[in-house]
Parts: sequence; structure tokens; C-alpha cells
Amino acid sequence: MARPPVDAVWTSRRKTPDGYYVVVLGLYARQVLGVEAEPAGRFYIYKTRSWQEVLRLVNRARALGLNVRL
Repeated sequence: MARPPVDAVWTSRRKTPDGYYVVVLGLYARQVLGVEAEPAGRFYIYKTRSWQEVLRLVNRARALGLNVRL
């Protein structure tokens, strides 16, 4: 996987084995969106069990002009 840019909001419809959707956030994206996420090197991991919550986050990121990959 390529390293995400600082304004990245990357996600997939696939769930992890423990039932979470994962969103990869760049440093700038995490700060602008104001979400609590786990640090993972030069980016952050946001986990949720709700696909609707992922879509809300993606829509906010698009409105702010961030680099969204769905």
C-alpha cells in the first residue's frame, strides 16, 4: 500500500475480521475532521462498526476538498 498523503481520507466497504470498517486518515485530514483515531506511523486509523458513520466522514471530507478514496 502506498503511503497516504496528509490530506487523505481512504476507506473500503470491506470489514476487518473483528467487524470494523477502517478509514485511513492523513495528519491534516484527522485534524480538520476532528476525529479521534489511532496513530499508525505517518497516518491514523479510524475504526467504526457503522457504514453510515464512514459515509458521513467521507461526505464531510469531500465538502472540505480532502483527498477521498472510497
